[in-house]
Amino acid sequence: MTAPVWARLADLAELRPGFPKRQTPHRGGTTGGVPVLRPPDVSDGELSDRPDLSVPTAEATGLARYRLAAGDILCVRTGRPGACAPVTPRQDGWLHSDTLFRIRPTSAVDPAYLAHYLSSPAAQGWILRRVHRGTGIPSITGRDLADLPVPLLESAAQREAAEIMAAVTEKIAVHRQIVETANELRTALALQLFSAPK
Repeated sequence: MTAPVWARLADLAELRPGFPKRQTPHRGGTTGGVPVLRPPDVSDGELSDRPDLSVPTAEATGLARYRLAAGDILCVRTGRPGACAPVTPRQDGWLHSDTLFRIRPTSAVDPAYLAHYLSSPAAQGWILRRVHRGTGIPSITGRDLADLPVPLLESAAQREAAEIMAAVTEKIAVHRQIVETANELRTALALQLFSAPK
């Protein structure tokens, strides 16, 4: 494999924070509105399918520049800086709050490769070393995140790396499901086999 060329994240993707706080989303799920993703909706490299905030569709028309598209990557800006997850077709057209950065890759980098790299120990360590804690809430600035060095492999090597990581990630998901099912079975058996103390 050819040695990578290192590039700044800002040279490979557009970084944009979400819509400002003066646009207040509504609680109560996504019924009748456009879902809004926040840091709690980013977990284990995935985005929630059911965020608890939304913006009425009529108001969302003025927020078009904050719309997400499949292939984007969301990165937490405040609270848990650096936590990242790719945007899937399920979240296409949704919005993101200003506590998240939207990272939109250019044609120079494979979106899946970049998403996996951003979640790697190397990238996460780099980000955590640049977290600001002055206000008591950990955060990272767009300027700092823009400087993140990214190893830019050849296109074929990027796709190969992304495919390998995706296969391993899928295996992890399967094993988590097995563990969850086994735990549920153990609880059900315990309820049947053992009487409650009196």
